[in-house]
Amino acid sequence: PPPAAYGSRSTQMVFIANPTPHRRDILRGITSPVALHGPGWGRQDRLTGHEIKGGRIAARRVSSILAQHRAALNIQNEFNVISGLNQRNFQPCLAGATLITDDQPDVARCFTPGAEVLVFRSADEASALYDRVRGDVNFGATVAGRGRDRVLAHHTFAHRLKAITAAVGESRRPASGSR
Repeated sequence: PPPAAYGSRSTQMVFIANPTPHRRDILRGITSPVALHGPGWGRQDRLTGHEIKGGRIAARRVSSILAQHRAALNIQNEFNVISGLNQRNFQPCLAGATLITDDQPDVARCFTPGAEVLVFRSADEASALYDRVRGDVNFGATVAGRGRDRVLAHHTFAHRLKAITAAVGESRRPASGSR
């Protein structure tokens, strides 16, 4: 279904993830309040100004939570990411939220940074991008719409299945010149 009207959403950015040292460091540098969902967030994090929701989120609820916010934050988990993007690079876009993500090597392979998603390299940049989305509904809505269009056009499960099927077919094809 189409996402809720962008302007009617909460201006508070949402972050759904487990805490890690890197994620905590970035959040400490974001000056506007972020809604933090996921197990492990607590008062000991000293994340002044942010709203700690805590607790596990059922997978079926993630999209509806994302669709309630104008912006969604994604910060790579430094403990379990080797390469590639996770679902939090695509799911917020599909839910119609502006994705504000850290600068991961594969972001530019899947999106046009600055047009379809917003990319940061520091907590200060993340904070500035968040403030821009909060203050300029047209800018945020444009980026969110372009991100959603990109996901629907190139990054659905149907697209992945087609790519996997093609790759498997290629691997089964005899090499040229062999009999």
